[in-house]
Amino acid sequence: MAVRTVHDVIGSVAKPVVNGPVAAPAAPGTNALRNPGLETAGKYGLPQCWQVSSYGKNAVVLSTLNPGHSGVVARRLDVSEYSSGDAKLLPSSIWEHALRA
Repeated sequence: MAVRTVHDVIGSVAKPVVNGPVAAPAAPGTNALRNPGLETAGKYGLPQCWQVSSYGKNAVVLSTLNPGHSGVVARRLDVSEYSSGDAKLLPSSIWEHALRA
C-alpha cells in the first residue's frame, strides 16, 4: 500500500468547481416524476426510477401487490422491528438514470 498526497495524485492545484447540467422544468400540468404510478419494474424488485431510503433501527420491506388500486400493480412499504428512524420511497435522480443508460 502506498500513501500519497493529493498533490501527488492530482499533479497540480485543484481546478475550480464546475456546475453540472440543470434539468429543464416540467411543462405546466405535466407530472415531472418518472413512473409516478410505481408500476414499471426496475432492478432489485424496486419500481423503475425509485429507491427505498431508511435510517435508524428498523426492518424495511417493499412489496409488489397484484392487482393495484387503479392499475396493474401497487407497492407496499412495511416497516417492522421499529425502534427508531423511518423508511420512505424516494424518486431517484434523473442524472443517475442518465448515467445508467
